[in-house]
Amino acid sequence: MIKQLIVFCLIATMGYAQEEKQELFMGILPSKNGQIYFEKIGVVDSISKAELYRRAKIAIVEHVKSAKDAIDYDDPITGQIIAKVNITIDVAVMWSTYPHTISFKINFDTKDGKYRYIMKDFTMRTNTPTSARRGSNMRNEDYPLEIWLDWRPKANLKYAQEIKERIEGIQQVIDKAMNKPVVDDGF
Repeated sequence: MIKQLIVFCLIATMGYAQEEKQELFMGILPSKNGQIYFEKIGVVDSISKAELYRRAKIAIVEHVKSAKDAIDYDDPITGQIIAKVNITIDVAVMWSTYPHTISFKINFDTKDGKYRYIMKDFTMRTNTPTSARRGSNMRNEDYPLEIWLDWRPKANLKYAQEIKERIEGIQQVIDKAMNKPVVDDGF
């Protein structure tokens, strides 16, 4: 009986150890090795790699102003696309708010019936005045998003939450585009 109990405890411990817990940056944003990292794997029955690749490319084009400038790598044979996407959030600086741009890469991989996308390499381009005087010049600086959020963790929690919600909105649009029903109307 004791041997059976020990074996059961070992199996339960091994199963728990193999379960990977999701790392969270600031307790909000998914991360991997301390870097903000969103990943999604989707399964779409009976859809070819070529069709999933086409859908991924359309989803990218709909989220960027200039797909030509945003797509870094595009290979229909392997079904891979790497694109750069920007989102803007308003950040309070002194007594005003200023738009800050968050850039990140989306890596798409497609196979017959499956797709995966990874959002990583997040950077923040700040847009702040050089002084408190009205009409002062603006200063733009680039930082890894993780470093920018860590400067003032309590104050930046609301921005981390906003970023997460904006990324999740993009994920929903991508997933909807990838899972749309096939319509064969000759066009």
